[in-house]
Amino acid sequence: MTFRGTFQTSSESQQLGLGDEFLDCVDETLNLICLLPEAYSVVYRDIRRAVVKRFPYVIYYRIVSSRIIVTAIFHGSRNPKEWQKRR
Repeated sequence: MTFRGTFQTSSESQQLGLGDEFLDCVDETLNLICLLPEAYSVVYRDIRRAVVKRFPYVIYYRIVSSRIIVTAIFHGSRNPKEWQKRR
């Protein structure tokens, strides 16, 4: 899995290692989603939301034929309508 470095770059200037910690927390959340995909609530149609620990980010995803499709990883303060356009 590949992530764009925008958060990592901006957060590294705030605190050394914070970008790596963010990616670790995202990775941990993605692993939990893979283990228990139905444990998270449906928030819009068939899209579920998982909150990333320690950071104000959420992961939106769908379960399609036993596969996890990540729709978006968004900052919690962003307009929730934005990720709905990514369907």
